[in-house]
Amino acid sequence: MCRKMKQLHRPGCWLTSWLLLLHILVLSSSIAVSSSSVNDAILDAAAPPATSPNGGAGHEFGKRLQQHRPSPSQSVDIQQQPLIDAATIMSTQATARLSDGDVVSCVPINMQPAVVNAKLLKVQLQPTIAAVPRPGNSTRNRLGSRVASQLFALEFGACPAGTIPLRSYNSSNGGASSSSSSHSRSTSSDPVQEHVRKPEFGNSGLQPAEPTASNNLFHAHAYTVTDITSPPSYKGTEVFINVWEPVVVEPHDFSLAQLWFLNTGLAYPSSSSSSLLNTIEAGWQVYPELYGDDQARLFIYWTGDGYNQTGCYNLNQGCPAGSPGFVQVSNKVLIGGSISPTSTTDSTQYEFKLLVFKDDSSGNWWLQFNNEYVGYWPDALFNSLKDMGDLIQWGGEILVSSTSSSSSNNISINMGSGDGSSLGYKKAAYQRNLQYVATDNTLHDVCNLQGMAEDPNCFSVTVRHSTQWGSYFYYGGSGFCNR
Repeated sequence: MCRKMKQLHRPGCWLTSWLLLLHILVLSSSIAVSSSSVNDAILDAAAPPATSPNGGAGHEFGKRLQQHRPSPSQSVDIQQQPLIDAATIMSTQATARLSDGDVVSCVPINMQPAVVNAKLLKVQLQPTIAAVPRPGNSTRNRLGSRVASQLFALEFGACPAGTIPLRSYNSSNGGASSSSSSHSRSTSSDPVQEHVRKPEFGNSGLQPAEPTASNNLFHAHAYTVTDITSPPSYKGTEVFINVWEPVVVEPHDFSLAQLWFLNTGLAYPSSSSSSLLNTIEAGWQVYPELYGDDQARLFIYWTGDGYNQTGCYNLNQGCPAGSPGFVQVSNKVLIGGSISPTSTTDSTQYEFKLLVFKDDSSGNWWLQFNNEYVGYWPDALFNSLKDMGDLIQWGGEILVSSTSSSSSNNISINMGSGDGSSLGYKKAAYQRNLQYVATDNTLHDVCNLQGMAEDPNCFSVTVRHSTQWGSYFYYGGSGFCNR
């Protein structure tokens, strides 16, 4: 090119070469700065996202998104952004529809609800290396089970770098509204009020809870639990969760499997704001009213005040407008997206791994799904859970809210596979390799695991231990039982 320019513009050839060299030096410097930023795992929330599309199945999806991204000369001033929800963001983004009917948008990391609403100036792109828990002595042998993925990953692969997949929750695709108008706290279908883990705490620690039945609601759990530590000493937990699609007849009802990472607040004076229960929760859930279908879906949840005023599903779903919440950084995981494949009786069993852990450097609580770091709950969401948890639970939960079901002796819902825990592998649902992250930042098997079934006529839990699966348990049952 320089030779051609010599013929036309001989005096400018040296200048052109010098400018080209300068451009290369600047570009190299830029790359070095970018690399340093990645190593520090910190992203300016005001900076525009990366513009190169991801390859693979999502490539065409990424190309369609290019025209909706800000140019390199533009930036997003978070402090001047109005409070927004997912529906507002997604109205400006390119969208695609999965075969399960989900409408998904690839949204810039700095434009997701939690970042904008909380006016975050920095987003942590990955956990600090030193914060990732070190493996303990437990094995992770799948013993014939296989890894469950997501339909989003199977059909699209990933969103472009610098963006996250965001699922639409509007009436056009059958899901609940992201504006929370259909889930206001004054209605009986409020997700915050429905998603209430109701353990009974006292001076002597955890007491078995009774299933709740009021206002045409029936709420029950079959779960396992650690000892309460005083002072709090858990920095996280890891578990492999078996995936099923239990029968849920009524749209207002749900059935789920999850982990609960908690600080009960018992270590603080009752007059302190830190005395309120704080939780981090994750797992799979079948909830027709919330998702528009009866598929098992990856969900997350949190509350900072015992489920009173705070608490959100997924990426601010069912929250008041402007609420803070979970910050996602992964472009590969669709929170609220369907799990695929799922387990069936006497056939292949599918499971996924969840890891929750504290990053002391940032104060954030990170979530890993299988081997992907999904994002984090900012420490600002919590009071008692600022530093450590004092209790961990794993198990299943059902809620029945239909008048016809709760007024009879039977409840039309299954927990897990629908089979009781005594039937074991390939029949009952399981969770295995239950571990906690200790203060030394290593994973340890849970000892003295307690199993509790709030309605043993319908649901059960059986705790076991082996060299292959460490501490594990079977749980579940049919709701079509005499209560």
